[in-house]
Amino acid sequence: MHLTWHQDIRPGRRSICWDVSSGDPQAPVLLYNCHGMGGNQLWKYDQTQQWLVHGGNPRCLDINTDNKELFVSACDPTKNTQRWKFDKFDHKHLKELKKN
Repeated sequence: MHLTWHQDIRPGRRSICWDVSSGDPQAPVLLYNCHGMGGNQLWKYDQTQQWLVHGGNPRCLDINTDNKELFVSACDPTKNTQRWKFDKFDHKHLKELKKN
C-alpha cells in the first residue's frame, strides 16, 4: 500500500483508493476510484502513535485479525490492531504535509 502525496492510500500503483463513506462506529474501508479531493479518501499518518487516521471524521484504521477486514474506529492507544508501520517512509515529506 502507498500513502500518496494526495494523502490517499492506494494498493500498489493502482488508481483505486481506500474510501470510508460511513459514520458507523466500525465503518468498513472500501475500494473506490481515486478522486484526489480528500474527504472520504483522506488519510494522515501519526508517526508517534503509528496510526493511520481517516481525515473526514478522525478515526483510526483498525483490522479484524480473524477475517482480515479493515475498518475505522475511535483511536485507542491501547489497541495494537491500530498500529501501522511503513517500510519506506519520507519523514521530511510527512512534516510538510502536517503543516497543511
